[in-house]
Amino acid sequence: MRAIFIDSNRKEIFEAIIKGNDFREIRSLIGCDIITGGYSFDNGDYMYVDDEAIFTTNRNGFVINVPGNSWGAQQLIGNALIIGSSKDDDGSDADAVSSIEEIKNHISFKTFI
Repeated sequence: MRAIFIDSNRKEIFEAIIKGNDFREIRSLIGCDIITGGYSFDNGDYMYVDDEAIFTTNRNGFVINVPGNSWGAQQLIGNALIIGSSKDDDGSDADAVSSIEEIKNHISFKTFI
């Protein structure tokens, strides 16, 4: 399944292929123990982030702001993974709909103090 990985340490955004529907895999890719939803896109894509990143010494992160999105701008620390959601309303994962270019246009990498 197609996903988009945001690497805040290397300040890169790239495509990742995952099995899907496996939170252990998502946690491993992001590099954390506990994940949470960090951003919801109007196209059905969803971003997972490290729920405990704020408690680490790593201050690398990013700001995401998709114009017109109901969540507005979000400041997030750590890495993130964007996946799609099934159109069947069963909550299962699907290929990410967003393009890497779309995501790059709405993210600025930051080092937070």
